[in-house]
Amino acid sequence: MVKSSQYLNFDDTIKEVKNFYNKIDMLKNFDENKKKQFFDEKKKTLEKFLEIIMQNDLSDLPYVQVHHSLFGVFYELLIKFCILKEDWENYIENYEGGNKNFEYAKNKLLKILKDKNFNFSEKQIKRIKKILDFIQIQRNNFVHSLFKEMSYLVIEPQLYELIIILDDAFKIDINDKLLSKMLDEILIHKKDYMGMDYEEVFEKEINKKERNKQ
Repeated sequence: MVKSSQYLNFDDTIKEVKNFYNKIDMLKNFDENKKKQFFDEKKKTLEKFLEIIMQNDLSDLPYVQVHHSLFGVFYELLIKFCILKEDWENYIENYEGGNKNFEYAKNKLLKILKDKNFNFSEKQIKRIKKILDFIQIQRNNFVHSLFKEMSYLVIEPQLYELIIILDDAFKIDINDKLLSKMLDEILIHKKDYMGMDYEEVFEKEINKKERNKQ
């Protein structure tokens, strides 16, 4: 880092940070061992986000903004993780071309789920899109519209279901303790919630996970 006289220079710092995040050349030449190390490290990041989300009671209104902001960052990393697992070279190339945002990653993931043999029904693909749309809207609102917050507690199990579904489909291998806790949250919701709910589209897959847990 370049110093101006005896002090650090903020312009140099900002330039250095911008250059660091804009360049991902090193990822192009990753061999399988380096890719494995990369995925192991990012999986730990995903798990840490989940620990924070699930260990803290952030669903009350004063903390809704924090809760969904964390989910937003978590999901952006999750879907990009899935894409890289399936299509490393192409996504790196497009990322360097400027396609870094949530919208591009969301549509790329949906295309992978449709085009490749993941055995998701059309109804399930539509549900995945709707959940990601919700995450995207909430994340953008809570980052840019800071004066209001709105949440639907009934959607929380949907967010956990999709994490479990993507973990299984892309062999992410999120640790069993966190997966078990998410399954428990889904089960509690099904037992206790008395109002209108979303149609079940992943019931078979979630029930199978429940049986395997037992």
